[in-house]
Formats: sequence, C-alpha cells, structure tokens
Amino acid sequence: MNQSPTLTLNHVGRREAGLRRLALVPLIRRIVAKENRAAIREFHEHRTLFRTADSPSMSLATFLGRLHQTSWAWLLCGRDPVALDRAYDLTVSKFLERPRARAGHRRKGPDSRNYYRGFLEVFDKWRKDHPSAGALEEEAVAAVLLQRYVVRQFRKSCEEVQRNANPARSRYTWRLPGRTIVVYIPVSLAGRQRRKWLEDNIDDADPRRPGERERVQAIIDSRLGVPRHVPIHGNGDSHSASLTDAVPRSPFDVVITVEGLAKAVADEKKDNLDHQRPAIKVLGCAGLEQFILQAFQDLHDGHYQEKRLAKRFRLSRPTVSRFAGSRWRTHPESPPPDLWANVAQVLAANDDFVKAAKATRVWPRVRRVILQAAESNNGRHHHA
Repeated sequence: MNQSPTLTLNHVGRREAGLRRLALVPLIRRIVAKENRAAIREFHEHRTLFRTADSPSMSLATFLGRLHQTSWAWLLCGRDPVALDRAYDLTVSKFLERPRARAGHRRKGPDSRNYYRGFLEVFDKWRKDHPSAGALEEEAVAAVLLQRYVVRQFRKSCEEVQRNANPARSRYTWRLPGRTIVVYIPVSLAGRQRRKWLEDNIDDADPRRPGERERVQAIIDSRLGVPRHVPIHGNGDSHSASLTDAVPRSPFDVVITVEGLAKAVADEKKDNLDHQRPAIKVLGCAGLEQFILQAFQDLHDGHYQEKRLAKRFRLSRPTVSRFAGSRWRTHPESPPPDLWANVAQVLAANDDFVKAAKATRVWPRVRRVILQAAESNNGRHHHA
C-alpha cells in the first residue's frame, strides 16, 4: 500500500524542523559524517551566521559574494579580475561541492566535507581550552570561528590562483605512502632535489590529515620564499602584486590582527634581546622574530604545537614551554610564559589594541595575565 502524500510531507516537515533546532556545530558534524543533503540545505539556505559592520546577518553564499567585491580580495588577487573570479569560484567549491565517482574515476575538485572538518578541528580546539563554556557562548563563538575560517579559505584560494599563474614556480606531486600531495615549488629547485628537500624539511607529512597540503605549502613558502616573475618589459609598478607583498587585512577581521599584533610583539622582543632567557637569546634578533611570527601564525591557523616549534627552531621542549607554552592556563598557580605575558603588555600599552580587546571582551583576561606576570617577576626578584 502506497504511503499517503500527507504522511510523507509531515515526515519531511518534522525532519526539517529537527534540523532547524540543531546548533551550528552538531549540524556541521552531521554534514561531515553523513553528507546529509537536508543538513547541507539547512546550512546554506537557512543559517544566516555571517556578519559585517554595516549589514545584517547573511548566508554563506551572500557573504562570499561580499568578500568577492572587496578591495582586500582585489589586492590579494593581484588586481586581476580573472584571478579574482577564479578564487571566488574555488572558495564556493570548497563549501558546496563533493567530488563523485564517474565510471570508476574520482572527479577532480574540492571535497566540501574536508573543509567543514577543518572548521570542526578549529572549534574542537577552542572547546578543549574552554571546558566551562555554556551552550549560548559555544554557539556565538562557533559562528565567529566559522566566519574567520571562511575568510582564511578565501585568502588561500587567492594564493592558490596566484601560485598557478606564477611562472617562477611549478607544480610538483609529492608521492607518499598511499596518497600524494600537490604543491608549488620554485623552478630553481629542480628534479630529485625537490623530493629530497621535502623529505629533509617536512618529516611528518600525512596526506590524510585535513589541511595538510596547505600546511606543507606554507612551510615551502616560508623557507624557500615565493619568487616572482618580472616581465622584461614591465614598468616596475606594484600592479602585479605577489604573495611576498604585504597581505592586506580582511575587512571582516577583528581590529586586532594576527599580523599587526605579532609584529608589535616581535619588535619589542628584538629590542630587548639581552633581557631574554639564555636559551632564547641564542636565536638572535632575526631568529626570535621568525619564532614569534611562526607561533602567531600557527595559533591563527589552529595548528599550534610546541613540539613542532621546538624542532623547527632547534630548541628544547622545556624552553619552548617556558617561553610560549600553550597549557599554562590549566594551572592557575603557574605564571604565564614570557611571550604571552609580553603580548598582554603590548596590548595594554596601545590605545587601539586596548579598545579592540575591550570590544572583543578579552580585556579582563589581558589584565589578569599582566598581574600574574608582575607577581611572578616580583617573586623572582625576592629570591635573587
């Protein structure tokens, strides 16, 4: 006996109503785990999570359209309208497409589940650091983290398009057990040198890890640089912006940017190198600056690991923990590591940073870190 249309519609209505009541993170977990079409439709059609300073909340599609029209995106894509459109299309694909097998062959293109999974990793890290957060705070923070994650993916799409168009770099397929990672390497490093360089510099590559290709590419860019091809008839102006140029700030970032704060802290630390711990002092000014910038970038990208920083900068794990440890907040009696105490001091000394810290409700935490650092320093002086 055929099921009545009324019962079928009621069932669909109940299912959609159930999805409507789901919080953001459980909804995205359902998309990742089951590729649930109803959950995907709920997210894209009914969740208006994205905000700007001068507009009401909007859907992901509308938000990406706004990003596409900003001068920030225009500059990131080298003022090239074709590159900008490609970056936009690539970002849309990251959150909408799912490659499907056709005649035994997997269709090329982004798998949106990997990007939603990447967001969940960022959120889970925040949740681990804030175990007492309630449901309302969790929902609000998840929306903010998702917006930042989408902006970062748009930026990475712009960088990817730029890499594809850069004749000073070429594509290389790094074959690893079971899978491959496709990256872009300067043409000056050719043939077998490429594989050897990758093996010498990236010993923990795992193609199955979400965001691994981007992580490996970031290491290549930071260590080998991003060469730019300058046409012989070029006029030398800045209209062919490269990835080595200063990255403009997203109009949807908070006032306290990773780049601005990291640079301010790095400059302060370099100016006071003689006052650093002996194990940190051996890095020198340039090495200390690179360490701080890398630590901030890892935090921003959600991939902060003391072990990896220690290995990269040839420091001991205890040294990195004392200088930039990530677990001190779980022990209230422990003084903050040197770097985070200095971050708080830099924030407190800059009026713009103070306003931003108050606006984003992190000012009480900044003050607490400053007081803890002061108490720790007094304790050291009394025992000297």
